[in-house]
Amino acid sequence: MNNIRIQNYLDNQLSQSELEQFAAELASNPTLKKEVEALKTFKSHIQNACLSEQTPNLLPILSNITRPTSINWLNKVAPLAIAGIAIFAIGLAANRVVIDQTNPTVAIAKSLPTEAKLYAKSPTVMRWDGNNAVQGAAILRQKFYRPIPTITLSNLEGSNFRGTECGSCWINFIYDYKGKSYNIYGRCEKGNLNSGLIFSSGNQTFYTFKDAVGWYDKDMTYVCTGGNELGRNLVAKAAAQQTSNLH
Repeated sequence: MNNIRIQNYLDNQLSQSELEQFAAELASNPTLKKEVEALKTFKSHIQNACLSEQTPNLLPILSNITRPTSINWLNKVAPLAIAGIAIFAIGLAANRVVIDQTNPTVAIAKSLPTEAKLYAKSPTVMRWDGNNAVQGAAILRQKFYRPIPTITLSNLEGSNFRGTECGSCWINFIYDYKGKSYNIYGRCEKGNLNSGLIFSSGNQTFYTFKDAVGWYDKDMTYVCTGGNELGRNLVAKAAAQQTSNLH
């Protein structure tokens, strides 16, 4: 979705026909709804940051401009300098919010919340080491007794399957990608990821953290951990293309 269109919607800049079309899309598109809410929150952060910055009381100084008590040029220039500094401070605050929202290195300051660590919710009951993801998924199903996807990462060049494991309520596909290890955990639940920074890829919405990337699919929560930030994003995007296929 074009963010400009969402901004026009939030600023009431759409025509009546455009508004009706957008409202219809919003009602039928959960991803669009999340994007609208994310941008609304972003705008709110900027407003709050600007309003929270203290500005000096300029009235006593400005009064000397209208009723000068001295011809010293500093008396006239100082208020303008102070006002400029105040505006600059507000600009810094707004810029800090923009950076936090657009630069993952800054924005993903929070780690994955404890309640979203799927693998910590029950002890490991089975682990299988092998290099065939289809076989690993089949072994998982014998132990897990519920529909799960087969995550092969066949669409991500450089990835190598290393095994599977599960607890009583979670599964994990283990991969190496460009020399680093990644875990793709899944659990039948929703929630726990809403504190992450939201971004969209295709039709999927992701929640990024300092140490993980998560998403929802078919009433399951998925979390990719390990490796580095770029690798987690790529592994998560590749895995999310297959998590809709439960067997």
